[in-house]
Amino acid sequence: MNNDVAARTLEFTIPAAARTGGTIGARWSEIDFVNATWTIPAGRMKASKEYRVPLSTMALHILDGVSREKSNPFVFIGPYKVGLSNMAMTATLRRMDRSDITVHGFRQASASDG
Repeated sequence: MNNDVAARTLEFTIPAAARTGGTIGARWSEIDFVNATWTIPAGRMKASKEYRVPLSTMALHILDGVSREKSNPFVFIGPYKVGLSNMAMTATLRRMDRSDITVHGFRQASASDG
């Protein structure tokens, strides 16, 4: 797998304060650049309810830099064109020698900042 894709996925996950599963399953059809929102359908949410994520300028900038593949709906493309593994971002942190933090920890920090 291209390590750059996993790093870009982590980079997006942090300002979006998203769950790992939400981010790795993100599809282009869920992203609304005009209204700066990401709408995750109920079928992909833990609570089975549609969820709207406001996207910061930073998150939108990250998405602008992501390569798209024709006929592939995923934003962050894995090695087999079916999205990334749920361990891709954790592996990125390990490559950065950051065993002291977790992907979920970024989400917790974002929630406590508000």
